[in-house]
Amino acid sequence: MSYFASYYKCALQVNPSSYASFRGKQVSEETAYNEEVLQKCQENNIEVVGLANHGNVDSSESLRELLENNGITVFPGFEIMSAEISFFLP
Repeated sequence: MSYFASYYKCALQVNPSSYASFRGKQVSEETAYNEEVLQKCQENNIEVVGLANHGNVDSSESLRELLENNGITVFPGFEIMSAEISFFLP
């Protein structure tokens, strides 16, 4: 039994390609965007990713699958905003 802590390099606010539309920017081609996110994670030794998009998880699915298939742990989530309060739900 090990009594030592394990440390993981994480990126806890990663957005799918469609997120750009919420910033008024052009949406990237999904497959190319996903491959670039994977490449950046691998280059930077990212082992855990928190995925989030506004009010919808559908557009995150292909990125989640790609990352997980390449050994990266993914916490899928989405952001919800209302007039009363804003939440991030993993």
